[in-house]
Amino acid sequence: MRRGAGVTPKSVLAAPVIDLAGVATRLWAADLARAEAVAAMLRAAPPASGPPSAELRFEHGVAAPDDWSDDDPFEVRREGTDLVTCEARSGSSRV
Repeated sequence: MRRGAGVTPKSVLAAPVIDLAGVATRLWAADLARAEAVAAMLRAAPPASGPPSAELRFEHGVAAPDDWSDDDPFEVRREGTDLVTCEARSGSSRV
């Protein structure tokens, strides 16, 4: 992904590393439809200058059967099929 090009579905399929709130994050999607969704959320994200320390993946398949994972350092909670909450000592996110 070249600087200034923004995140596009095609770039997501190539697994770019972007700067997501100061964290070098690799993007990945299982197919074009999922890549379009990721690109829509992160279109203006700039490329990262270093190697990734996190990864955002949009895979296909069924959700895991457990509602909670309480493994340190993260807790992951699924709320139906549409929302996943991930909490860590350093913060939380809802996807």
